[in-house]
Amino acid sequence: MGLTEEDRQRLKGNSGGGIAALGIAAEYCPLADLDPRFGISRTTGNRLIAEQLIDAIKLGSSTLVNVPSVRRYMASLPRPSIKPDARSRKLARRAT
Repeated sequence: MGLTEEDRQRLKGNSGGGIAALGIAAEYCPLADLDPRFGISRTTGNRLIAEQLIDAIKLGSSTLVNVPSVRRYMASLPRPSIKPDARSRKLARRAT
């Protein structure tokens, strides 16, 4: 995903800095925070991570999600094709 094997080893080691020791500039948030921030449940977040659609790392027992990868994923989703209902079309025709 987003980390090299060397970075993963440094996270597992006792370097004392965790993510800060890696010099990662990206913003990370706990998996549980996806729901209030993006409307993505924990279960869906786990599925997106498993399908490698968003990036995440483990820090101890916590799963931290790369927020820019979530934003990229959401930007890649299709736009809705919502058509006006019959009443709106009728009113629009009257206005012209």
